[in-house]
Amino acid sequence: MSKVKITGNASGTGVLTLEAPNTNTDRTISLPDSTDTLVGQSTTNALAATDTALTTRVNAVGGRKNLIINGGFDVWQRGTSFTKTSAGTAYHADRWSTYYNSNTITKVQEILGSTKQNCLKISQSTTANPFEISLKLEDSSVYSGKTFTISFYAKSSTGFSDLTISAFLRNASMTNLDSQYFASNVTIGTSFTKYSYTFTMLDKSALTLGEPGSHLGITFQRAYGIADFTITQVQLELGDQATDFEHRSYGEELALCQRYYQFGSTSTTYAGFANGANQNYFAVSLTTPLRSSPTVTRSISGAGWTSLKHNGSNISTTTPAVVTYVAGASNIAMKQTGHSGLSDMHVTNIYTAGSYIIFDAEL
Repeated sequence: MSKVKITGNASGTGVLTLEAPNTNTDRTISLPDSTDTLVGQSTTNALAATDTALTTRVNAVGGRKNLIINGGFDVWQRGTSFTKTSAGTAYHADRWSTYYNSNTITKVQEILGSTKQNCLKISQSTTANPFEISLKLEDSSVYSGKTFTISFYAKSSTGFSDLTISAFLRNASMTNLDSQYFASNVTIGTSFTKYSYTFTMLDKSALTLGEPGSHLGITFQRAYGIADFTITQVQLELGDQATDFEHRSYGEELALCQRYYQFGSTSTTYAGFANGANQNYFAVSLTTPLRSSPTVTRSISGAGWTSLKHNGSNISTTTPAVVTYVAGASNIAMKQTGHSGLSDMHVTNIYTAGSYIIFDAEL
């Protein structure tokens, strides 16, 4: 029979108390056959290997551990293939953006282990520019003064050894409050490898934190040169240990993404009313409440939207604008000008005629 040994720490003064539960039923705690703390990496791996359901319950009790939305690159509401022709921030996979031109970003599927996995692939076709992918995590107050571990799988068709990974704590004006360049000259090989890095953001609690638009930015950047980079299962978690990637359902991941970007249905009709002779007011139901008052565009710029009224119809090509945004609301009040011949306060219907409305509330 194995022995149980409790060893005290000579420098500590605390008392360890083992207390039995108030029950008439015998209880058993089984320790894994490995050297570790009671809840540590080896323990987590042992639980995952022997009881997936138990591991799931542990994660559920502790809350969602992955602070990154769409780290598995499952959600691509804007499309699945993009080519940058000019510099400037542009989104592709939901929550992820790139800046430099001559970058091509595509959704690809690769075998990771024995499972087909969605990935983001970025390719740089010229030596004149670097490549970069970034994401922003909402609310700077969440990240100030804390230690995090980021992990991911990555590969390159040719390989390179100058990847830099960094984190930036920023306020709503995009001023850097803290910058951590925690990984440099990272070598990316030609087959998938798991990478993990731990970093600590400085405590900036003396500053104004948490205002709308503040965030933690994470950036993966390679220096100038032709190369490609495929990445998946990106996870950011509290603490100094990298654990297994947290899989969320597509529906949950999509809902998280739609806080920042969503769109309406094609060729749909919105009920509204005329406000004067030239503009319609109408409401759009949101799939998920938006983070902030959005930028509004349409899938077809300049498309004519038809105002259906009691005595006929007319068309406006004006992009609708937000009238009222209420944080947490499930709908948003809109208006479209450019109509004519409307009867003030009469009921109208707005028909989107082959296009759809887009709401962008990205950080």
